[in-house]
Amino acid sequence: MDFYTWLVNEKGLSTATASKYNLVIKNRISEWLPSYELPQNSIDFEALKQIIESLDIYKERNTVGNYMYSSALNYYGKYLKELDIQNRDIFSEDQKFTSEAEKLIKVRLVQNKFRKGLFDLNQFCVVTGFKNTQFLIASHIKPWSVSSDEERLDPYNGLLLTPNFDRLFDKGLISFRHDGEILISQQLTQTEQEFFNIPHHAIIQFGSRYQKYFEFHQNEIFKKY
Repeated sequence: MDFYTWLVNEKGLSTATASKYNLVIKNRISEWLPSYELPQNSIDFEALKQIIESLDIYKERNTVGNYMYSSALNYYGKYLKELDIQNRDIFSEDQKFTSEAEKLIKVRLVQNKFRKGLFDLNQFCVVTGFKNTQFLIASHIKPWSVSSDEERLDPYNGLLLTPNFDRLFDKGLISFRHDGEILISQQLTQTEQEFFNIPHHAIIQFGSRYQKYFEFHQNEIFKKY
């Protein structure tokens, strides 16, 4: 059952109110938070909700709108909880988050803050300029697993990439210099390079704040040969 139908059939809201709440969750928030990805489970929702509620525009519109936006968020949280309540990895028997779920929420919160930071710098794939946010992946340059807490949140330790270039970058088959030059591994054949349509330069110059992260990627991950 989708969110709109649940609001009408399970919660008895009018179709007009259900439509407004559905619009808030599906569209309106993404206008205020370009990095927004529709939460599909209670853990993702709880982490993202903390970011949404910190936005000045959300606070302003929520007050002016007679708290319609916070009401929509609360309903969506309840909707996801009903879907997840049988998952004992997320909820205990008293319907509270498990300790493992609480840990995952903290991780998701950091990931969401990192993604938001990348969108604050630019809102497109740095290789192609592609702007559809649902296909943009927030990629760490220096991987999460070996980054400090500060580096995990640093937007200059990240790139927005489409899935194909994210995969190439993650596998060390491409890398970047801070001036925007794209390095291509010799493991990629000419045919493969043409298939992926890999350009020689990104569409932006990254600047010196990216340099230490790109140097790590080139020395530790990039497969030159």
